[in-house]
Amino acid sequence: MEKIRWDTVAIPMPVEAKEVTTKQSYSFLETSLATSTARITEDGLLVHSIENKRQSVSVPVAVTDTVQKQKDETTQKHTEYVEVPVPREATRFEKFMYISGWALWAMIAFAVVWGIYKVLKK
Repeated sequence: MEKIRWDTVAIPMPVEAKEVTTKQSYSFLETSLATSTARITEDGLLVHSIENKRQSVSVPVAVTDTVQKQKDETTQKHTEYVEVPVPREATRFEKFMYISGWALWAMIAFAVVWGIYKVLKK
């Protein structure tokens, strides 16, 4: 998927030239990039200074970004409890056996039978 967004870039400026003719002893020029001052001193010397402006021109440009969506592969576990109808209610004996455990009662029954066998064998 491509997404177009607007951004701003700084570009170098073109060269400009200006000229001023005057009968005064000083002159001032300004362009979009610089300022210039020139003057003639009492001794007849020409002093000329030029200074660049610290700026850049901002121009809006269209930038095309390519965006790739990644599939989220994390799996979320979801537990849902559902009531399942049973054909009949469990009896009290069945409920007791489920709660107390069949294995425990099997061991107790085996111990009782083993004890009876030992008593009758004597």
